[in-house]
Amino acid sequence: MIMTDILLDGFFAAIAAIGFGSISNVPVRAFKGCALLAAAGHATRFVLTHACGWGLIPAAFIGALVIGFFAPKASRHWRIPAVLVPCYAVFVSLLSVCLRASTMMGTVAPSTISMTMMTHTMPL
Repeated sequence: MIMTDILLDGFFAAIAAIGFGSISNVPVRAFKGCALLAAAGHATRFVLTHACGWGLIPAAFIGALVIGFFAPKASRHWRIPAVLVPCYAVFVSLLSVCLRASTMMGTVAPSTISMTMMTHTMPL
């Protein structure tokens, strides 16, 4: 594996992170941290899949752990609050899907879903 491939992969991940940050109302001063974290996480996944022969899922998990480990440090360094759930609507949607699946399997009572969705409604 050539170092150029790793750097190019990180570069394109950084561009994607800046693009996502720009449509997610991230402060401009946070773009550098977003780009560096995305490049580090995606380059980790790239190395694990191509050089180490790992599968995509465990390699992506390790890449996400790299980002999750360094994100609080980056937020303190650039004095920017770390946002753990960038899109609240996605969180609420996934929560409802997981609860619905649990109800269908009989592990959660249907009333739990309505109570959870009432406490996690998206503000307008």
